[in-house]
Amino acid sequence: LLDQESLVMFKKMIISAALACAFCSASSAMAAWPVWDEFRNDALDNGRVVDKSWISRVAEAIDIPFCVAGGIRTVEDAGRCISAIIAKPLIPSSCELMDSVSISAVNKARGNPLPDCGALCIVEVDGETDEIIDRDLAIVEEIAKEIGAIEVIPTKDKKLMAQWTDARKSVMTSLSALKPGYACVSLADDMGVSVSQVPKAVKAFQEIAEKYDVTIATYGHASDGNLHTKMVIDVYDKDQWERGVKAVDEIFDACIELGGTVTGEHGVGISKAPNFQKERASEMSSIRAIKKAMDPENILNPGKLEQWEGGILRNLRYPCPDFM
Repeated sequence: LLDQESLVMFKKMIISAALACAFCSASSAMAAWPVWDEFRNDALDNGRVVDKSWISRVAEAIDIPFCVAGGIRTVEDAGRCISAIIAKPLIPSSCELMDSVSISAVNKARGNPLPDCGALCIVEVDGETDEIIDRDLAIVEEIAKEIGAIEVIPTKDKKLMAQWTDARKSVMTSLSALKPGYACVSLADDMGVSVSQVPKAVKAFQEIAEKYDVTIATYGHASDGNLHTKMVIDVYDKDQWERGVKAVDEIFDACIELGGTVTGEHGVGISKAPNFQKERASEMSSIRAIKKAMDPENILNPGKLEQWEGGILRNLRYPCPDFM
């Protein structure tokens, strides 16, 4: 354990490191943007402050996005497509993945706004010139066709792009309309793997769903490896809850085995605490020691994260004392 003086110094080091990381990240991002770099230098030379003319110049640097929807035969192929795009390398402004369960749910709930296919990649590119956009678009189309896309639809039509975007955003709400008497529940969510492992991860999710005979939708912001799964079950069926919880544990296990994490976006808290403890098993003693040193009275989020014990149903998102 640390003495009081060492503890104060340790806290200051943690805060200083966090501020330094935030400053370096922001500075690097700004320095890498030519328009901002020019503005920054001009501001230093002339004492210039931000005005409307500079804001409009920065805005003009980003052209209207160009969107591509690629209908793919399988979700694994969709994962391969996304991995290949990033490996090119090409960094799209947006890259979304939807499997057949997600597509079917959205089409049923919202009147068929999406192509009927095994999986869908919705890729958005942008750039400072039409030449850059056309180049990136051609790369995306070429990769999608090499993967075996059934259909590739490029567009600059804002209405169509908004339709695709809205469809992707509506996956979670649409899933409850997939089967009469069933509802969408968030048991495993926002896991992350490296982009190169996305194909293996989404394939594993499908195999786990088949193993436990549960309906699992997979979708996500896949260009950074951030995936989401939602389960569609009869919430009054104890057996489906039990099979669902087993499936959830294996989904997280699969991500950990692929070198990934149980949370790529929303954090851990309690709902993923048991899986986080498994992911960071070799580090838990250090995490607990730091927590005790920083919070000896355990008044900051007691019982959370590294301290949580138990499952995720009885006391958590879906209290089911009769089932669990």
